[in-house]
Amino acid sequence: MLSKIGELYKALLLLLFFIPFSKPAYAVIDFNAHINQIYTAVFNLQFTKAQHLIAIEKKNHPTNVAIVGCEGTMAFYKCYLSESKLDYELMKKQYNNHMLLLQKENNASPYKMYLQAELTLQMGLVRAMHNEYVNATVDIRKSYKLFTANNEAFKQFKPNLKGLGFLHILIGAIPENYKWAANLIGLKGTINQGTAELTELISECVKTDQYDFVKNETLLFLIYVQVHYGKDIPRALQLIKLYDHNYISPYINYSIANVYLMDGKNDNVLHILEDFVPPSDATTLHYLQYLKGMAKTNKLDYSAIDNYKQYIKAYQGLKFKKSACQRIAWLHLIKGDTAQYWQNISQVLQVGSSFTDEDKQAQAEAETKVIPNITLLKARLLFDGGYYFKSLEQLSQKPATHNVKDNIEAIYRTARNFDKLKQYEKAKTFYNKTISIGDKTTYYFAASAALCLGQMFEEQDDKANARLYYKKCLAMRNHEYQNSIDQKAKAGLNRLGNDN
Repeated sequence: MLSKIGELYKALLLLLFFIPFSKPAYAVIDFNAHINQIYTAVFNLQFTKAQHLIAIEKKNHPTNVAIVGCEGTMAFYKCYLSESKLDYELMKKQYNNHMLLLQKENNASPYKMYLQAELTLQMGLVRAMHNEYVNATVDIRKSYKLFTANNEAFKQFKPNLKGLGFLHILIGAIPENYKWAANLIGLKGTINQGTAELTELISECVKTDQYDFVKNETLLFLIYVQVHYGKDIPRALQLIKLYDHNYISPYINYSIANVYLMDGKNDNVLHILEDFVPPSDATTLHYLQYLKGMAKTNKLDYSAIDNYKQYIKAYQGLKFKKSACQRIAWLHLIKGDTAQYWQNISQVLQVGSSFTDEDKQAQAEAETKVIPNITLLKARLLFDGGYYFKSLEQLSQKPATHNVKDNIEAIYRTARNFDKLKQYEKAKTFYNKTISIGDKTTYYFAASAALCLGQMFEEQDDKANARLYYKKCLAMRNHEYQNSIDQKAKAGLNRLGNDN
């Protein structure tokens, strides 16, 4: 059970960047302009610069405990980016020292409990990333209680909404059959609740510069939620305009590119990533190289192979390495080089870890040793890039379907294209056919078809049918992408007011 909860933590780790720090209100926890400069350097991944600024702040204001927030956030970023055991051990020691310092501070300051909650949440998420699910759950629960208590004691202290919003969304995304576990340890929340809290904080940021320090970080997560749980691309595109574009953070560029990728605007993704120039002294966010490879692959551009190889070579962590090898294999297969496909798909078993859904799917393909149907593979990639007519053109070639999986997938991908082209009656027919022949298999197509029908009916304000298909989706078990599909179906029920 705990490992399942841990997987939920993992699903959101790529995009979790937490609350920075505020303007001075109390002498002992003084979020002065210099502290904000440190945070900006950390957010831009300029760790050497941040460390230099931290040393200056400690020299000039040795009693300013606000510095623990800067150090804690930098440690979190380093751990996430490196996946290093050494960085993790250093973060644990630093966390213990920081919590001891904060215990001595004035309870009248909202920043005391806020920082305790913030650092504990960061620690819990890093523990989950290192598969320490019991300790991670303890930290998440502790952080939840700290944020809740601080919000009750200081209702006008809006930064609490960032941590609360994240936690309520995390809890709300837990599939229904695991909801009892959250209730057992006293965690309650819904996706609607968390989204409303983040939205309230953004509204405050727009009205006043008092909360500028938290605006971009809150936007980063809220945009992710709108795209992946709210299925509200127009809202996400509106929120993008609120970013402070003087920032040179790789995370903002990732955020914008991700929205366009989910919206089928593949050429926009490439434009954003190719034009972005990070600070010369910044630690590289290697995922952008992987993302660029994805966008090129969606165009069936073989130069994506170089992007994936650069990612595998340069990134010292484990995430998305299996997926990168799989995608290299796909491109060779599309080129007609079956030997290179087998050589590269075998590498999936040698690199990385099954940390993400993408890596798990790559591992499964490598283990089954079943070569993908080339026509269906092209149709899938072209669809992912938003090239819907080209995808349908591939599917019209009536790909040779030598197994059950290919038969189901061909029908499912036809439905997806008709859906995006707003030919809804055709889409419904193909989605329902996918469900009827695939709901007893371990493939994800039937569950995803039910999810898509739920979303379609929701957009058409047919709440009864939307609920019907969301619940039908959740009733399908033991299929690929189980957690992520369940989370989206649960989010749909939440939007319809079924939060129980």
